Amino acid sequence: MSTENPGIKGSLKFVLLLFILLALAISVFSIVKGSAILSPKEEEELIFSYVVSMDSSYVVYLKDNSYIDEEFLGENETYIAELVDYIAIDLDYSFVGNNKITKEYTYDIYAILTIEYRPGEATNNRLWHKKYPIKLDQSFKSSGERAEIAESINVQYHTFNQQALLFHQQLQLPILAYFDVYFEVSFAGEYQNEKITETQVYKINVPVNRTAFSIEKDEQVSEKIDVFKTIEIEVEPDIELTQIGFLLLVCTVFAFIVLFNKIFDLNQKSDYMITRDKILKEFGEIIIEIVTPVNKEGLSVIEVKNFNEMTDLESELSIPIMFYEQPDREKGEFSIVYNNIIYIFEI
Repeated sequence: MSTENPGIKGSLKFVLLLFILLALAISVFSIVKGSAILSPKEEEELIFSYVVSMDSSYVVYLKDNSYIDEEFLGENETYIAELVDYIAIDLDYSFVGNNKITKEYTYDIYAILTIEYRPGEATNNRLWHKKYPIKLDQSFKSSGERAEIAESINVQYHTFNQQALLFHQQLQLPILAYFDVYFEVSFAGEYQNEKITETQVYKINVPVNRTAFSIEKDEQVSEKIDVFKTIEIEVEPDIELTQIGFLLLVCTVFAFIVLFNKIFDLNQKSDYMITRDKILKEFGEIIIEIVTPVNKEGLSVIEVKNFNEMTDLESELSIPIMFYEQPDREKGEFSIVYNNIIYIFEI
C-alpha cells in the first residue's frame, strides 16, 4: 500500500497558504490605495511669510576730562569707567510681511544688574540681581505689511557701576558685575484664521566694577518665518488600481475556497481509508465486521497477498470474511479461520 509523505504535504500546504495570504494582502492594499481610503486628507499650505529684524547702535558719552577731547566714543572701543557719563543707545525693530496683517504689539526696554560670585575663573554663581525699568508696557497696532519700532534711550552708566562698587565694598567678596539692556518685542495677529504670535529679545551687555570695559551686543537679528495652514485636499481615486485589486481579491477568495479542503485536510481520505471503503463496498455481503480481534492462539497464521485471494478462499470454503479495525489507528485486518488455520490480509 502506498503512503503519503507528510513532510512534502506540510510544505505544500504552507506554500499554498502563504501564496493566498500574500495575494489577499496585495488585493486589499490595491483597493485601499486605489480608492484613496487611507490617503492623507490634509496637508500644510504656506499662507504667509515675514521677516523680523532687530539691531542697535550706541555711543558712549564722556564727562569733561583732561585726557579725551571727543564728546563721545563710538562702538567697539575700550572705555575708561571713570570718564563715562552715559551710554546713548538706539534700538530698532522691523517687521516685513508678504501680505497685510493686523497685529497688536507690546514691547519693553529694561536693564538687569547682575553680580556673580567669582573666586576663580572656573565658577560663576549669581549672588544678586536687580531689574531697572526703562520703558515698560509700550503698545501699538499695525495693519500693513510693515511695522517698525525705533527707540532711543540714555543709560546712566554710573548708576549701575556705583551699585556694584557699593556691593563689593560692603561685602568684600570677589565678584563679577555687569548689566544687560534688554529690548523685548512681542506681537499677536491673525491671518486667514491662523493665529500668529512671536517674541523677539535683543540684548546689550555692559560690564561694571572695572577700571576699563568693552560693550558687547547681539548680532543683528534677521529671521524669516513661514506660517502654514492645514487644509483639506481631495484625492482622486485610481480606478484602474481599484479594479485590479477587486479582481485579485475575487480570484484569491475563489482559490481559497477551492483549495480550502486540501489545505486544511477537511474530508480528505488516506490511502488506508480509500482501500478499506472500496473493499467494504464491493464485498460487503461476504464480510462480517467485528469489534474484537480474532484470538490467534493455537492457530497457524497464513498471510494472504491480496484481497482477491481472500474472496477465493471465501468462495471455496463458504466461510465469511471477518474484518477487524484497530481503534484510533489506520490499520485493519481481514481474516478467515478454517481447521486451526487463520488466513489474514492486512491493510
